[in-house]
Amino acid sequence: MFCPGNPERPKREGCPAFELTLGRIRACLAEISRELQQEGLPVTEEGRVRLGAFAGTAFHTEEKISEDGAKVEKCEERWRTSETGTGWGEIFEILKTILFHEFLNESFVVVRASRFDDIKNGIDNIILDKETGSIVCAFDEVSALPHDRRSDEKTWKILSGNRRGTSLKYSLVLKDGEIVPGPELRDIPIFCLDLPCEEVRRLFYGFKVLKEGALPAGSFSIFQGLIESITRQARTLKKANISEKIRAKIEEFIEKKDPLGESVLMKLRKLAGLEEIEASSKI
Repeated sequence: MFCPGNPERPKREGCPAFELTLGRIRACLAEISRELQQEGLPVTEEGRVRLGAFAGTAFHTEEKISEDGAKVEKCEERWRTSETGTGWGEIFEILKTILFHEFLNESFVVVRASRFDDIKNGIDNIILDKETGSIVCAFDEVSALPHDRRSDEKTWKILSGNRRGTSLKYSLVLKDGEIVPGPELRDIPIFCLDLPCEEVRRLFYGFKVLKEGALPAGSFSIFQGLIESITRQARTLKKANISEKIRAKIEEFIEKKDPLGESVLMKLRKLAGLEEIEASSKI
C-alpha cells in the first residue's frame, strides 16, 4: 500500500477566514453528494465512491472490502500522527469536483474515487458518461507541488500513468438506468490536472463571500483551462510511447462519435464553451 505524505499546508490554516471558507466548500461538496445519493449513486458525503456499497455484490467479498478499508484507515492514521490539517492538494481536489459537477452534470457524472483507489491507484476523480454508462477517464493532480517542479512532475505522471493505464478497483456502471457499483476496471486513461497554488487560493477564498449555491468569479474560466489541459494531454498521448490498449482508448476518447456525431472530448469541450476540436485526422 502506497501512503503518500500530505501536500503543502495552507500558511493561514487555523485563521477564521480559512476555516470559514473550508467549511463552505465542504458544505457545497456535501450538498452535491446528497443530490447524487438521491439519484441512487453510492457515494459518501465527501463525494467519494463508498466501499460499503460493494458489500453483497459479485465484485468483491465483504472480507476483501473490510481489508481494503483497514488499509485506508492505517494509512490515514499514519498521516494523523505525523501531520495535521488540510493541504492545498486536498482543497484543489474538492474544488475541481465542485466545478466539474457544476459544468459537466448535463452529460457526465463526476465523483471522487474511493479512498482506496485514491491512495492505491492515484485516482482523484472519475468521469462516467451518462449516455453510455462507461467510465471514460480518471484524474490525478499535481497542484500542491512547487511551481518549478510541477511541469516536470506533470509530464512524468501523464506518461508513466498511461504506459499501462490505471486500475479502478471500486468502479461504477450504468445498469437498468441506474448508476450502481461495478467490477474492477483496468487500462483506464488518466489525465493529470494542475492549477498553480495561487489560483487554487484565489478560487478557494472566492467562496468566503458567496451566497449558498453560487460559484466564485472566474470559475468557468478555470474549468475551461482544465478542459484545454485534457485536450492537450489526449493529443500528446495519442502519439506517445504508451500501451496499445490505452492508445485505443485515447483514440476512442478523441474520435468515437455518438449518434449526434460527438466524441467524449467533443462533449467536454462543448460544455466548456470551447470551439470543437479539429477533425480527428488532424489531431
